[in-house]
Amino acid sequence: MRPFCPSKSLDTLGHHCVTCRCGGDVTTRHNALRNVLYTAFHRAGLSAHLEQGSSWGIDKSRSRPADILVANWNRGLSAAFGVSVTSPLNPSLIVEAGTSSGGAAEERKHENNDEKCSESGWQCIPIVVETYGSWGAEARQDKLCPS
Repeated sequence: MRPFCPSKSLDTLGHHCVTCRCGGDVTTRHNALRNVLYTAFHRAGLSAHLEQGSSWGIDKSRSRPADILVANWNRGLSAAFGVSVTSPLNPSLIVEAGTSSGGAAEERKHENNDEKCSESGWQCIPIVVETYGSWGAEARQDKLCPS
């Protein structure tokens, strides 16, 4: 049994640890990736800001569409980078995981953030990385992942 998630037994391969939100590992991985990208943007001389866009919107959501906001990213638009670290073993993603790296998480980021970003004049760019190292299509397209 895991002390943070007493309702589940730890599986012999450790897959539960990669998807469980109870122990903090998911948040730790997200924040580590966000911080590495933020540092890279700053070192490249770009104007980057963490956790932007939080407000009580019409939907009463306190979500932040930009884990990292980079000014003047493309054609004068700022980029709202939404970072997600997902596991292909997550039950809600496992069907799509065999055909698309991070595709479902990218779609979810767009569904939750496109409207908020548009209202602020930002471009929504999901940065999705799977726990086993595969990067999502949009991160690869914008050349934000290692080749």
